[in-house]
Amino acid sequence: MSVRRGVVFIVVLMAVAVVVSGIGLAVLLMSSGQTVTVSANSTLYLRLDAPFSEIESAGVFSAFSSHQPPTMRGAVDLLRKAKADSRITAVVLTLGANGALWGQLQELREALVEFRKSGKSAIAYLEFGGVQEYYVASACNRV
Repeated sequence: MSVRRGVVFIVVLMAVAVVVSGIGLAVLLMSSGQTVTVSANSTLYLRLDAPFSEIESAGVFSAFSSHQPPTMRGAVDLLRKAKADSRITAVVLTLGANGALWGQLQELREALVEFRKSGKSAIAYLEFGGVQEYYVASACNRV
């Protein structure tokens, strides 16, 4: 009789674990599906601080973090999307590039040049400026 009671207890425990996991997964999926609305004549504010990550973090708790800095690829993709989006009229870039790789800075600068070819303005806001910051900012209309 005690063996049967133990088996029933384990089966009930497993069922509870499956239900709790399902609820947790549903909450996670619902919270990550937030959409952002962009109104007309909007400005894209992009803050990048070196060292620039090439890939997104894949940590266990990164899905629950509300703020993750954009990766280099993500920043370049944002500029390309902003170039094509008629609702975006300008980009304000806050850059902290001290310690960044020059190849990353070249890629970011080229993306800014391509963005400006659309006729939209790009503004660089520098809290402090070194050679690397000014190199990227030189692709903008204003510094």
